[in-house]
Amino acid sequence: SEYDMSRDTAARALQLVFRSPSPHLKLEFQGGEPLLNFPMVQWIVEQAKQLNQDHGKQLAFVIATNLALLDDYILDFCDREDIYLSTSVDGPQDLHNGNRRRPGQDSWQRTVAGIQMVQERLGPDRISALMTTTEASLGRARDIIDTYASLGLQHVFLRPISPYGFALRKRGGA
Repeated sequence: SEYDMSRDTAARALQLVFRSPSPHLKLEFQGGEPLLNFPMVQWIVEQAKQLNQDHGKQLAFVIATNLALLDDYILDFCDREDIYLSTSVDGPQDLHNGNRRRPGQDSWQRTVAGIQMVQERLGPDRISALMTTTEASLGRARDIIDTYASLGLQHVFLRPISPYGFALRKRGGA
């Protein structure tokens, strides 16, 4: 689509990233859903590793994903290339599904299944989650922490709902 990154744009972005003086570089694939364009993710990882032969930096890769498109092929690549995954877990099923509406109200089930798949195939340390905090989350800290613990997630990362795009429309904005 018109929003897909071209290889030329990706190559220019990598050139810019490698100009950083830091000895550590973390490339995180975000956006709509990076797994929708997994061949580009693969290409960027391969190009970054090739560029790094001249730079000698410590590289890390993270894919921020809803996990719905995970399959053995993607997991094998992530395993081979030491790629970490990040997803969203907003708390117990009612909080999560309330924030992430989809037909069938199965966002929670899909997320939990994806987390378990990554943990089993790649190890418990290869997936992390981020919690979007809304008014509905207030007063539910123990439920949220218990949910993270029950899923084997070691850390709770918090962020407020962003007043942009889909998040704004769901709150009754533009």
